[in-house]
Amino acid sequence: MTANGSAESRADGNVLWRALPAARAVLLGYALTVNAVHTDDYSRAWLAWVVLGLLSAWTLLAPWVYAAPARRAAAIGTEFGLALGGLLLTPTAQGSEIGGDVPSVPSFWLAAPVLAAAVQWEWRGGLVAGVIGSGTDIAVDASTNSDDRIGSGTAANVFLLLVAGLVVGYAAGLLRINAQVRAEVVAAQAATAERERLARAVHDGVLQALAWVQRRGAEIGGEAAELAAVAGEQEVALRGLIRGGPGAGATGGAADLCAMLNLCATTSISVATPGSAVPLPVPAASELVAAVQAALDNT
Repeated sequence: MTANGSAESRADGNVLWRALPAARAVLLGYALTVNAVHTDDYSRAWLAWVVLGLLSAWTLLAPWVYAAPARRAAAIGTEFGLALGGLLLTPTAQGSEIGGDVPSVPSFWLAAPVLAAAVQWEWRGGLVAGVIGSGTDIAVDASTNSDDRIGSGTAANVFLLLVAGLVVGYAAGLLRINAQVRAEVVAAQAATAERERLARAVHDGVLQALAWVQRRGAEIGGEAAELAAVAGEQEVALRGLIRGGPGAGATGGAADLCAMLNLCATTSISVATPGSAVPLPVPAASELVAAVQAALDNT
């Protein structure tokens, strides 16, 4: 992978991480708003605002924490702890007399760690995180309601967590795949450009020298004829190498069988291949070329 390909891959991998702080801030703004609306009905409003203060502090600190990939798994665990802790403290903060349709203290901010897990571990991580968050929300709601009905706020949270975890996780996976494909294309383009540069240099110098040695050796005869034959074989081998080495056209673990077989050509052996590439898995292509080379050596 080239430096440009690596940079593009990192850029695609970080694009969702850069978007998370904005999403986290929006979710926090909603949580602050709904709690401000209902705070007069809380039995322990101070506890709710302590929780919201912790969530606000983490929202400000999170961009720095998540900036280092090595800290992300631990950061997701911490963020989940804050969200679930606020959820578990909701009955204590709101009291038993408050209606079941009132959102929990963290409200939609519970989606923040789910989104982070989805970006980190794609749709599987998002789904697991969504199920954990939804299950905890339902359990807390069931413990505070006298009937079996799930509050509208809890139902909205469950829907948001599951859908957000799946959709964002799927998008994160697509971004990583696209970054890998683009990096492979950039690497292939760089390899092609390098082969073309070498081809010009070899054609201007080495190939002309080998052709001259082959021609003069054939004219002189004797031992010089053997040298001419060796020069001819090396000229053919070099031309095959210029057309493409063993890894030419390799993408996603595949190699071009035609380019690999062209290296078997000599002055006495000609190789006929299709005009287009024939991609095969690298192990299978290598075994096939090795078998062809062994057969040629035994003739």
